[in-house]
Amino acid sequence: MAEEPKLTTAEQADHFRSRRDYPELNLMDDEYVLIDVRRSTVYLGLVWATVIFVFVALMVMFFVVDFVTPIEQDRVLPKVMLVFAAVLGILLGVLVSWLYRQSYMIITNTRVFCRTQHTPFAFVNQTVELEQIGNIHYKKNGILPTMFDYGTVEMSVEGSDDVSYSLSYVDQPQIQIVPILEIAQKVDKGA
Repeated sequence: MAEEPKLTTAEQADHFRSRRDYPELNLMDDEYVLIDVRRSTVYLGLVWATVIFVFVALMVMFFVVDFVTPIEQDRVLPKVMLVFAAVLGILLGVLVSWLYRQSYMIITNTRVFCRTQHTPFAFVNQTVELEQIGNIHYKKNGILPTMFDYGTVEMSVEGSDDVSYSLSYVDQPQIQIVPILEIAQKVDKGA
């Protein structure tokens, strides 16, 4: 008969909280979530700023064309096109926001779960044991990531050049990577 995993009372509480808060993860009986890597809201701000900018540009364009055109034309079609463009922009903004929120990286006491949602119908789920993690680092490329303090957290599997786990638009990656490194070091030492 298999021996039940030994968890402290606090670890049992963490396990039940993790099962409740993360039902999509297939947690083992002795596993609980330690870190849910936070993503930056800057990306969502950029998405919605783009939607608003395009809508305002279309509105200005329709009014300028309507004002400078000397020919009497049907006034309903431009308004219908503007409403259609607004609805399409909002739907695309909602879709991109949903896709962004579906991607995550969660570190438990034994594994890393990484999900990347590419489209509504295409995603990649990756799971790796903590002791298999070889390298953990972050990077910031460009002016916006430096100004708004976001970047990409990357992990690679020990002994493999092509298997890696990454999450982009991570809020304050230099701070969020510290507990991940500490957990990986504890696992390496067998603590």
